[in-house]
Amino acid sequence: MKKIAIMFIAAALLLMPACSAEPAEHQNTNTEISESVQNEAKKVIIAVAMNNYQKKELWPVYNTLKEEGFKITVAGSQTGRAKSGADSVEIDAVFSNVSAEDYNGIVVIGGSGVKVLWDNEELQTLIKEIYNSGGVAAAICLAPLTLAQAGVLESGSSACWYSDNDINSRMSELGITDSAQDVTISGRVITGNGPNAAQEFADEVAAALKATG
Repeated sequence: MKKIAIMFIAAALLLMPACSAEPAEHQNTNTEISESVQNEAKKVIIAVAMNNYQKKELWPVYNTLKEEGFKITVAGSQTGRAKSGADSVEIDAVFSNVSAEDYNGIVVIGGSGVKVLWDNEELQTLIKEIYNSGGVAAAICLAPLTLAQAGVLESGSSACWYSDNDINSRMSELGITDSAQDVTISGRVITGNGPNAAQEFADEVAAALKATG
């Protein structure tokens, strides 16, 4: 009897690992969910000038959107690294090589260097196509004029760095006035007035991107 009992216990112990093992079809569930979420993440372009972008606007926007899970493409007028003093950022794509249909939004960063992008036709086309396909168009500081030039920011009021004489006169010519707000939202168009509004601006852009289809 003792031999039978010992054999029974040994057999039971051998079966326990097989019974407690996780079924193959349920393994790596967390990994699969994570990959699924990543694949479905919305994509956004952050457009910067190659020189003298405003880093106090770029990084709050970049970090906020990254933390929210958006896939970011930093775009510029040429390849290489955009620079602003000691700060720099790698350009992932040039405006002319970006397919607007792949993106849910575009954010144009300000700073004195963005003036060279005010009349950039490739950027204007990109803004217009993303917006017309249901995406978000956003700009801060001296950059909202790019939205106006693209035709998505029309007559009315917007947040902007109106202390600059150049942008003040050009926005006035287009019938766009100062909203006197840190951030102004008009549908899928979002504008911010400068570095001090960067975090609020970034939060509003993230919220708008989440609402896109």
